[in-house]
Amino acid sequence: MDGNDTINTADRTVVGHNVPKFSGGLTNRLYFKGFELSFFIYFRVGHGIYSRDGHYFPMTARYATPFLVDYYLPMGTEEENADAVHPAPANIRDRYESAMWYREASFLKLRHVTLSYDFPPSLLSRIKLKSLRLSVQAFNPLLITDYPYLDPEAQASDTNRIPPGSSDKGWTFSIRVGF
Repeated sequence: MDGNDTINTADRTVVGHNVPKFSGGLTNRLYFKGFELSFFIYFRVGHGIYSRDGHYFPMTARYATPFLVDYYLPMGTEEENADAVHPAPANIRDRYESAMWYREASFLKLRHVTLSYDFPPSLLSRIKLKSLRLSVQAFNPLLITDYPYLDPEAQASDTNRIPPGSSDKGWTFSIRVGF
């Protein structure tokens, strides 16, 4: 951080927070000629998580063959590759490597969306029904994030638990009949 090519206490800096700067959601229901569309969008912005997913342990272990991994070379070499993600392979573990396990985890997720159709009473009276509704619901069909690994919401870094319903994916079809 201070530009002297030595890692010391002057290089300490906050690189992120595990609490989002802001989070929120949007729920809406739209109706049109017997159709109903409802959805819930959830987002978190400006936080990171402690994630060892995707961390290449061979990059700090004793492997003779090179891996096809984007790693940087020691400073002063012809090609430093300073924009790389991982440290160059070494015989000892880098004591600062745990800093690489923190990942930006902002996301926007469509948690659920439901499309339903209520048949009109004029049609239902012919078949002796009071109501008939067909629905299809999708759970977590869309995730927008720069987080490079699994769903960032499913990465509960402090407890290693997946929040209930946060990353379950699937579809539900339903029929509701009123006699």
